[in-house]
Amino acid sequence: MLRLLARRLYRDRRRYAVMIVFLFLAGATTFWGVRTSLFSVPMPLVAGLAFVVGIGIFAPILSLLIPPWRFTIEIAAVGLFALALIGQFIPSLSLHEITTRVAIWAFVAMNLLSLLYTTQFLDRWFMRKDHTLTGRAKTRLPQQRVWDGVIGTPPHIDKLAKNDLVTFENVDGDPMQRRLVQRINGTSLLEEIQTLDQLDEPRRIGFQWHVPQSDDPEKHRGYARTEITDTGRKRVITRTMTPAQYPLRAALMNWIDDTYGRMLDDDLNDLERPKATAQTPPPLPA
Repeated sequence: MLRLLARRLYRDRRRYAVMIVFLFLAGATTFWGVRTSLFSVPMPLVAGLAFVVGIGIFAPILSLLIPPWRFTIEIAAVGLFALALIGQFIPSLSLHEITTRVAIWAFVAMNLLSLLYTTQFLDRWFMRKDHTLTGRAKTRLPQQRVWDGVIGTPPHIDKLAKNDLVTFENVDGDPMQRRLVQRINGTSLLEEIQTLDQLDEPRRIGFQWHVPQSDDPEKHRGYARTEITDTGRKRVITRTMTPAQYPLRAALMNWIDDTYGRMLDDDLNDLERPKATAQTPPPLPA
């Protein structure tokens, strides 16, 4: 349990950094015109620190107790700074005094930021080409066990495979090509072709992937690589994925959230349970 909580806090490190910066800016901006001081410390600086301590203390509690709501942390921090900035030009919306009007505008601003940050509303106009997503995680499990459980057939793939939702298939008898097919009720929903160009068990694997039945196959392709480094007492797993195109919003969101690192943590948490058993890839048909 302690390891699980520590991993969650570590994955939120960038989120807390963003929150601290914007909460401090929100407090300092709100009291920017105040010339008084507290113990010779200018009021904007005091207000910035007060915002960080008074509001930021709830961030770890929220992210640990209600993980799906963790994205509201950076939204709230950026929203407060935006309101504080607007309050400098429109005094009636200043955060100096929380009135009904300010509360309404704050509600509208938070919902607008949430819409832009968590939905695909503007993604088609703001795309990045060949953006690399990276995740790293550490474990004390033996290297072969990590390979079998995380790289060979990750635990979440195992769960789906047991329900006949996911299968690995060989492609034309080529051991360096495999097809990942996700099915529901016998109907193919997703077919991904993986062409391996690196396979050094139990250390690294790299492959190109593409989704042939997509509307634009050139956009739904990329490269993925996973490597396990033995540092003595621990194993360091590094996983990268470089899609041909990736939304700028999602890139920012995943960087703050350390999404790929969280995915590795989920795999390792499953393997590190006392009754967990490492899974090996299902045999490919001849």
